[in-house]
Amino acid sequence: MLTGHITFAAKVTSPIAIQTKEPFDVDEIPGVEKATVDLTDVNKARITIKFAQVESDETGKEVAEQLTRELIEGLATQLMIGIGEPRITELGLHEFPERPNAAYMPCVVAHASVMEPTIKTGKMLSAKDVEGLVQFLKQPNPPGKADFGLFRLVLQCEDRTQEFMLLYSLLMAYTGTRIVRGKVKQFQDEVDTFIRKHEPGVEERLSPHTKQNETIYSWLRNEVGHHTRSGTTVKPLDIRREMTSKLQGLRALVRKAIDER
Repeated sequence: MLTGHITFAAKVTSPIAIQTKEPFDVDEIPGVEKATVDLTDVNKARITIKFAQVESDETGKEVAEQLTRELIEGLATQLMIGIGEPRITELGLHEFPERPNAAYMPCVVAHASVMEPTIKTGKMLSAKDVEGLVQFLKQPNPPGKADFGLFRLVLQCEDRTQEFMLLYSLLMAYTGTRIVRGKVKQFQDEVDTFIRKHEPGVEERLSPHTKQNETIYSWLRNEVGHHTRSGTTVKPLDIRREMTSKLQGLRALVRKAIDER
């Protein structure tokens, strides 16, 4: 039998990250003693899985990797930030029970892609925010858990226009897609209804295509889809700028849609 810990690090890819003043523990996790989440560095998320006992290195790595991935997906989803793939940075498993007078040193692994700093600003979470985050991460099956991985993947997009379009596609899949007579149909009006419900007073614009009002999110998405139409006066650069300014609102809407699935 072995005891000890395995630490992972994952690069944070969002322009503005989330920070905590100190690491925090997530306990009551089956199969492990606890998990420690460290968000004190805006450039990376570090997660340490502590084992009281585990059968082997292989079993420890398998359990720790699966749990770390679930925690990373939960963090990315709840905080709405991009977090990359976790990599082992420290392997600290050793024999149990420990031999008298024996010294055990963890194996440290450096990953350049994880260590390279890319972010300069971070939003500090309050103690109350951290407490709420811990309670969320402790849930074995939070609402929408099956969609966390896909949401996290989209949040990692470096191109903001691409992220906007993919987020809107998720919102359409979650709120505006139904099966009608055996065929999958998408309904933008249902997406806009969902948006108006969860973002009261959302900006609306007249669609040049349908001559009906639609939310700013749908309008921007449709302008990209119809940017080659003749006679348009909307500049692609202006559309991209507006998309970037609306990303946080769209992330929050997708997050709400995941909760309600």
